[in-house]
Amino acid sequence: MEHTQNDIAKIIKIIGYAIFLIGVIIGSVVMIDHALTGLLIILQAFITGMLFIGFAEVIRLLHTMNEKISHSIGEQDPTNESNQPLRSWVSEVKKENEKED
Repeated sequence: MEHTQNDIAKIIKIIGYAIFLIGVIIGSVVMIDHALTGLLIILQAFITGMLFIGFAEVIRLLHTMNEKISHSIGEQDPTNESNQPLRSWVSEVKKENEKED
């Protein structure tokens, strides 16, 4: 099975690392005059950066799960009666998504 990369997850992860790096740099500069303020900036950048990186990981995992589910549905034998409930559910979800669009 071929896995595709999720570009949105990559971008969000890069933003998370950038927030962390920029926060450490700004916090270090501010720490020269105001130690507590500099530490708070670094802490805030760490927390925000980790949240972005965590969201990127969630998106990546959901994308991978979606690929696996789509692949497994595509491999099923359409003549097998045990697959009918799953195919019915998938077609209902697709119809609902089309109505929302």
